[in-house]
Amino acid sequence: MVLFRHAKYIPTSIESWIEDGKLKLGYTSIGLNYRNFSHEFETDLEVKVNEWNNIEISYDYQYLKAVVNGKVAFFPFNKRPGNYSTACFGGFNGLDKPAIGRDLKFFHGELRSLEIRHSAFPLSDHEKAALDAQKAA
Repeated sequence: MVLFRHAKYIPTSIESWIEDGKLKLGYTSIGLNYRNFSHEFETDLEVKVNEWNNIEISYDYQYLKAVVNGKVAFFPFNKRPGNYSTACFGGFNGLDKPAIGRDLKFFHGELRSLEIRHSAFPLSDHEKAALDAQKAA
């Protein structure tokens, strides 16, 4: 189920969707000669069915970070967006497919609030320590 897409007719930067009960992220970055490359990030962040969920996604050109109901996943990542375009919540058209090409359904449910900010949430000290431990392993 599609949550959020930054896309026009082609993916242009961040996407998020729920697949098999977990939050997934995609990001389309610009490459050589303006050819777009799609990146997929799988999380273990479970999205509850028929319950309110608090989902936050941020990107500060160093880390792609997702928070679902207080649980955090973050990925070192520093790519520029593939293009600047419109953002849409819940899907784009009847054949909505994220950058990774999966056939997903429009968002179906209730939405309490939606916030879009132009500044990312920085990693906390705890998250930085976890990232350092991950790099050392």
